[in-house]
Amino acid sequence: MVSEQVHIVTQSEVTPEAWDGVLSAPWRSPKLLFAWAKAMAAHYSRIGALTVVVVGPLSEPKALLAMTVDKGFVQRHHFVANDDGGLPVPRRDDSVLPALAKGLIGLGKPADLGYYPIEDPFIGEVQKAAQGKAKVVVRTKVIPAAPWLDLDESWSEPTNNLRRNMRQSIRRNERRMRELGEVTVDFLEPATGAVDGLLDTAVAVEAKSWKERTGTALTHDHRQQAFFRDYAKVVAGEGRLHVAFLRLDGKAIAMSIGEIRDNVFWAYKIGYDEAVAKYGPGALMQYYLIGHLAGRGIQRIEMQGHLLEYKKNWTDKAIDTVAVRIYPYNPRGVAAMGYDAMRQFAKRREARQEAAARASKSAAAKADADRDA
Repeated sequence: MVSEQVHIVTQSEVTPEAWDGVLSAPWRSPKLLFAWAKAMAAHYSRIGALTVVVVGPLSEPKALLAMTVDKGFVQRHHFVANDDGGLPVPRRDDSVLPALAKGLIGLGKPADLGYYPIEDPFIGEVQKAAQGKAKVVVRTKVIPAAPWLDLDESWSEPTNNLRRNMRQSIRRNERRMRELGEVTVDFLEPATGAVDGLLDTAVAVEAKSWKERTGTALTHDHRQQAFFRDYAKVVAGEGRLHVAFLRLDGKAIAMSIGEIRDNVFWAYKIGYDEAVAKYGPGALMQYYLIGHLAGRGIQRIEMQGHLLEYKKNWTDKAIDTVAVRIYPYNPRGVAAMGYDAMRQFAKRREARQEAAARASKSAAAKADADRDA
């Protein structure tokens, strides 16, 4: 116990009801709730347990910050919910933030809060609590996080709300796809026993995308796949799992995995088979999914991740964030800072090499063109 107000515990010391009671609907992220934390603890944290900084009584917390803990000497702590960015720490109100910040700094461990909402007052409280005890590095991120799309009845036919070029592209690709064969879409809310089979199909589709080349597909990331299987079974058991497939002549060519909670759809995975990439299967999957969700009265889609170009076809709403890292003035903090500095140096060097390679290729192409002329 750091003080009378702050407790340092594991996730097993707080009941699911007390944990989930810190936040109220609407729009509360499932990633801030107990089921997500429990699955993360099992697959991503040292000795299968989270470190949780709790303000207030454990039976009725006023705030809690759950963190996975890396293995090894450094034992870096990661805000468990914020892998995709845009989420603040759950609390009943802002009055508890000073105590929460003191508890976090008092751990004496390196911590990564992920891509944190830039306007949230917790950042300032962490900086105050860290004075003389830790270095807090805050870096603004260029690309906003956690994009969302508010839905109403008009989105039952999504092209009603799209820009002209996107609307024409959707219609053209849909027509071209139907010329290849029968196009169908499955929208499923499976029971627990069906989860593994459906995820096998979804993983197989993703393995045929660009993620396979970059090594980020679930077929390569076995820990993430195991996490999703466990969490999906919990969600399916509560009737919230939502899985969709776009099929061509019965074969799945695009997929979506998410959950519906508090009348909000939370998107976790979307992917498509690159063999049919020229027909826009990813955009078509999103088009059919949005129409389906709007038609059943869902109020919002949380696309999650970052506001990448393809998501801008659907929305411009997202959250400005900063990357927040904490390095205590102790051997673990020094080791973490050194490791991060080396990683940044390596990334900059790789970027320079890639830029030089592109410039060389462009110069060679221009030289060839000049010779041909």
